[in-house]
Amino acid sequence: MSPESLNNSDDKNRKEQILLTKKQIVQKLIERFGERLGGLTSSRDTTRNLAIDSPGANQSHSDTSKFQLANVQLGLESMRIETEQVISQLKQIPVGECTKVSLGAIFTIREVGSEGVEKKYFLVSMGGGGETLNLDNTNITSIAPNAPIARACLRKTKKDTFEFQNKEFEIIDII
Repeated sequence: MSPESLNNSDDKNRKEQILLTKKQIVQKLIERFGERLGGLTSSRDTTRNLAIDSPGANQSHSDTSKFQLANVQLGLESMRIETEQVISQLKQIPVGECTKVSLGAIFTIREVGSEGVEKKYFLVSMGGGGETLNLDNTNITSIAPNAPIARACLRKTKKDTFEFQNKEFEIIDII
């Protein structure tokens, strides 16, 4: 086997591993938001039933619980719809290899000049950030493009540096 075919084989294996890793992360995020959706749906339904059973203005002029519960139910429904949208957007995240920090990229950063902790992030669409997943004993935090750290390193490539919170960071890896 020629060295070139070995390189092609290694490259193909790396791409397959990246695809698998990203699919696992997306699936875990979808599961997390699915659990959240179930909780929101249950809370909305319970609140709706409480609002229906509460005394109305004709029964008690000073009791506003029916009105307040209806507002809570509307807020829960709004959050439920947003969560459904996040799940839908997660299903559309590109899972191929990335060469710059962009939607679907997993990137690793470290403060310049330190041998400190490296942090891994997965750039997802709006609303899908803030979840930390553990995959193969590595924490990966999902962040949205509007997160301050994401804005600081958007469109950067491997080995690029950027400033964040008065510190300089380097992008160690992007997949």
